[in-house]
Amino acid sequence: MASVEETLAHALSLPLDEISINVPYPLPGSPLFDRVADVDPEDDWDAAGKVRFMYRSEFDEAVLKGRIEEAMERFARSKEERDRRRGLAMRQAPSA
Repeated sequence: MASVEETLAHALSLPLDEISINVPYPLPGSPLFDRVADVDPEDDWDAAGKVRFMYRSEFDEAVLKGRIEEAMERFARSKEERDRRRGLAMRQAPSA
């Protein structure tokens, strides 16, 4: 889980306007696809856009989903604060 925490911390440290955090998606021909060859092809692949594992993972799905949700909430608060500061700075800047 340390790599996940490092990834989330790094993403949150960047001054981004948008952020998307996803679990890996095993596309045919990729090393991950080969690793998860026992995936049931009848599984609900329409759910792929959600934080949901389509294969067995060493991570607990509920814990990872919670961490991603927390990170997204922190990002939203951080972005709101940056936008607020930007707005204040623009209003306080002397006009030329």
